[in-house]
Amino acid sequence: MADYVSILAHFIENAKIKTVLELGVGSGRSSEEILKALPIDSYLWSIDINSCLEAKERLKSFKKKWTFFSDTDDREIDSRFIPDVDMIFIDTSHTYEHTLMELEKFSGKALHWIFLHDTISNPEVTQAIEIFLQNDIKWAWAEWKHRFGMGLLMRINP
Repeated sequence: MADYVSILAHFIENAKIKTVLELGVGSGRSSEEILKALPIDSYLWSIDINSCLEAKERLKSFKKKWTFFSDTDDREIDSRFIPDVDMIFIDTSHTYEHTLMELEKFSGKALHWIFLHDTISNPEVTQAIEIFLQNDIKWAWAEWKHRFGMGLLMRINP
């Protein structure tokens, strides 16, 4: 069974995604696969509360199509300064409150899709998605039942 980075890469390539906002970087594994899958004329913006030194080292060759806001809490970012993107990928704290805040704050920036990792291994992520969907009817929900779970919100109404 494919792991979450394979799912992301496959989706990006087939949906012809050109712009991505990534919330949560960690080691940079997801960032690297996103950047490899994106076409040449594309861009990734990433935000992480930590320094993510391993990710910075791993991704230094992608400087032309990647901006990384490290040591930055996404709760403190003014979303008006984040461009609209084709897709958002969320893999941060996995707490209910934080995930719900991210969905409420950044969903307006996603033109088409929002992926959320760890929907099975962290039930609070799924709880946040369910509450978000009760309050925002612009989205439909699907889930891959792989090892940790991968959720996909698809914009159905502009």
